[in-house]
Amino acid sequence: RRLILSLMIGLVSTQQAAFQTKFENIFSTYLGSNIVKVFNLVAGDVLKFLPYPNMTSHLESELIGFVPPSKYLGAMGMLRGYNNCVQKAGSDIGKAAAGFGTAMSQKAQPNYKKIVDKAKTMKANGKTKEEIRNEGFKIAYSLLTKTFVQSMINSCMTKMTKAEFECLHNDIVKNVLKTTLYNTTYNAAIG
Repeated sequence: RRLILSLMIGLVSTQQAAFQTKFENIFSTYLGSNIVKVFNLVAGDVLKFLPYPNMTSHLESELIGFVPPSKYLGAMGMLRGYNNCVQKAGSDIGKAAAGFGTAMSQKAQPNYKKIVDKAKTMKANGKTKEEIRNEGFKIAYSLLTKTFVQSMINSCMTKMTKAEFECLHNDIVKNVLKTTLYNTTYNAAIG
C-alpha cells in the first residue's frame, strides 16, 4: 500500500512539474519557486469543487503572499505605475481591472470548469485526491498553449480601452509575461 501511495505521489509531482515547466516556458517565471504555492492553492480549490469566482477570490486574497520578497517593492511599483497610468488616461484602476477580470474569466473559466467537472466524476468513481490532482495537472497541461495565452491577451484588448490595455502592458504585463512569444500590440478587433 505504501509503495502504491509513493508511486502516486511521485506521479502527481511529475504531472505538476511538467505543468510548471510548460507554464514557465510559455507564460511566466515571475513568481519563481512561489508558483508552486499558486498551483497548490488552485489544486486545493479544485479538490473542493469551488466555482471559478470563489477560486479567483481565494487566489486574489493570497496574491501578495506569492510575490517573492526580492520582487515585492518592484511589484508595488508596477501597481503604482499602472494606477497612475490609467488615471492619466481618464480611467481608474477599478474599471481597468474589471475589464481585465472579465477577459480572463471568459477564457479561463471554461478550462477551470473542465478540470473541476473531471474531479467531480473521479471522486464519484472513488478515485483518491492524489489521482484527481494528477489528472487535473494533466488536463491543465493540455489546455495551456501559446494559442490559449494569446486568446487571453486578445480578450483583454476587447474588454479594455487602448489606454487601459497599454497601461497594463507597459506597467505590468511586459514585466511578468513572456511577451516576446505573443502579439501584444493593441487591436480591439482581434478578440
